[in-house]
Amino acid sequence: QYLVRRKLVEIGVDMIAAGENMSMPPTDHLSRLDNSLQALSSVQPQLVHVKAILPDVFEELERRYRGETRQGVPTGFPALDEKLLGLCASDLVVLAGRPSMGKSALAHQIMLNVAQTHHVALFTLEMDRQQVIGRLLASRSGVDMRNIRSGQMTPEELKQIISTSAALEESRIVFDDNSALTVADIEGSVSRMKALYPDLALVV
Repeated sequence: QYLVRRKLVEIGVDMIAAGENMSMPPTDHLSRLDNSLQALSSVQPQLVHVKAILPDVFEELERRYRGETRQGVPTGFPALDEKLLGLCASDLVVLAGRPSMGKSALAHQIMLNVAQTHHVALFTLEMDRQQVIGRLLASRSGVDMRNIRSGQMTPEELKQIISTSAALEESRIVFDDNSALTVADIEGSVSRMKALYPDLALVV
């Protein structure tokens, strides 16, 4: 307890000094504060005996056996859900493949499916938010992305884009297209999103 209190004081003093430093943007101060608090939380003891965990595990197993709970959030692809048992909390799922094999398209489609019932956090380091929205519209509507970019769409395609746009407005997707994000920045941002949207179920 004394160690944690001393560290809190050190962080507070550091933040006061940082706040007076006008050469650094406020966002950098916030990022440093997030990193410091995350590091401090890791100081707390995390040791738990297996005997204390087993009752919760068996209680969850019994609920699953009775069909009262699902393993994870459905991806919208039954064959994939059968393999993964859904998207489970704390899972890290990596989509790997050769270039232009549709990795991003698949990730976006899963995200759109999940976003119908849960909030989703999307971090895009390669494209800005307008480019991402364009790809989401193309993926959901079935209209060729080249037609959307060039504006050379048939009346039926335009109607489909408008319809898809209305549906996309109702989805629960939260964007962060800052291309200079670090892993610590993403972790801090996800923590803030989780506080705002408790049903946050997926980070892409």
